[in-house]
Amino acid sequence: MSPTRDGVEPARPAWSDFTDEQRYILYETGVSDQNLICLLNGWVCGEDAVYWNRKGPYVAPLARAAQSLVELGLVEVWAEPVTVGEGGLMLREDAVAVLGDPSNWWRYDPDDNWNSNEDFSRYAGLEDSDTSPMTVIYTLFTTDATNELGLIRWPWWRGSTRPQPPTSGANTG
Repeated sequence: MSPTRDGVEPARPAWSDFTDEQRYILYETGVSDQNLICLLNGWVCGEDAVYWNRKGPYVAPLARAAQSLVELGLVEVWAEPVTVGEGGLMLREDAVAVLGDPSNWWRYDPDDNWNSNEDFSRYAGLEDSDTSPMTVIYTLFTTDATNELGLIRWPWWRGSTRPQPPTSGANTG
């Protein structure tokens, strides 16, 4: 890592300093570039994994982890339009803002993945949220600093546990 303006080199983060969400993102983006949707789909496990509309509660911890990794200079974000046009590397402050917007990771789809035996009250209030298709896809990838620090680990989950979604309240992300 490069020295700061005052000439002092920042502390080098160790693998153990990161949360499970940060480790997951570092591993996944170190193996290959990953867009936010793929990261979310890969993170959600158990019964919720097969239901798109149940993934909202998982967004916030992943978003915070991704934002912190961008702020540390370990991950960068590429924005690319879904339809026509070229993508580009985002400035750090813009990337942090984009990652903090849950609708860039997940959107409620009123027509998708409903189990006929499911209690639909978990989706209360989501019908008024943005359900339009995404027009920009955001992809994360690790920086040279991540590789120089040796932060790409296999397997990432050693000693980690994936948290389960909240069990109460609306599924609002």
